[in-house]
Amino acid sequence: MEYILSEFDREHIEGWKRMKEEIKRLNWNEVPLVTADDFTSSLIFLPPAKPENSKKGMLIICAGGGFTFKSQHEAKPVAEFFRNAGINTAILDYHVTNADPDKDRFQTKRFAMEDGIAAVRYCRYHAEELNIWEDKIAIGGFSAGGITAALTATSADTGQKESTDELLKTSARPDAALILYGAFSDTDIDRMPVWTRCAISLRILLRCSCFRQTGMIRELDFSLLPVWHGMGYLLKYIPLKRESMVEPYLMVEIGKHLIMSIHQNGQK
Repeated sequence: MEYILSEFDREHIEGWKRMKEEIKRLNWNEVPLVTADDFTSSLIFLPPAKPENSKKGMLIICAGGGFTFKSQHEAKPVAEFFRNAGINTAILDYHVTNADPDKDRFQTKRFAMEDGIAAVRYCRYHAEELNIWEDKIAIGGFSAGGITAALTATSADTGQKESTDELLKTSARPDAALILYGAFSDTDIDRMPVWTRCAISLRILLRCSCFRQTGMIRELDFSLLPVWHGMGYLLKYIPLKRESMVEPYLMVEIGKHLIMSIHQNGQK
C-alpha cells in the first residue's frame, strides 16, 4: 500500500538515512541483529573511547521517534558525547514503522524490544573482542528509545541455558538502563479508553514507587539542565556541552548490579 508521509515524518526518516550514509563513509562497524517485518535491525559501534587499549563499559543508544521513525539527533551526537566522555558506545538501529499505516505499532514495539535484547546479548557474548566489561553493559534512550531500554531491562533473560547456541546461553540482561522521557509500559496506551489509560498510569506509578523503595531506581536531578520531551529533535540547534551538564549517571539499577557511573577515564 502506498502512503503519503507528513513533512515531519519525512524529515526524520530521511535524516536517519543520511546519518547511516555518513556512518558508512566513516567505516564504523555495523552488525545485523534481528530480521522481522521486512527489516533487519543492527548495532552500530563507534570507534573505541580513548585510551583505546583499556577496557571500558558499553552504552547502547536508542533514539526516540514514537516507533514511527528514529531521530538522528538522538543517536550519533549522543553516542559521540558519551564516547568522548570515556565510555564505549553503540547505536541501536531498531524496528520502527516508518509511518507505514499497514504496520502495527504495538507489534513494532515488540520487535524493538527483541532488538534491544539481541543488542545487549551480542555485546556481552563479544565482550572480549569489543574490549568491554561484560558486567558494565547499559542500554539507554529517549522517548520510544527509552521505552525500548525499559522493555529490554525488564524482559531480557539471563541466558537460555538449554540452548545449543552459545550466543543464546549468554545473558541479555543489561546492567543499567537510561530512560529519558520514556515509559515502563509495554501497552499501546493510545488505543485505549480514558479510564483504562488512567488505571495503567496508576499501576506504573505504583510499580515505580515500589522500585524506588527497593533502591532499583535512582533518579538523576536534571534541575541544572533544561530538558523537555523530544529535545533531541533540536540538538542540531542546541549542541551538547559537557560544562552545562550535571555529572551523568545511568538511572536504573538492574538486580544487584551497581549503576554504571560515567567518568572520563572510562574506569569501572
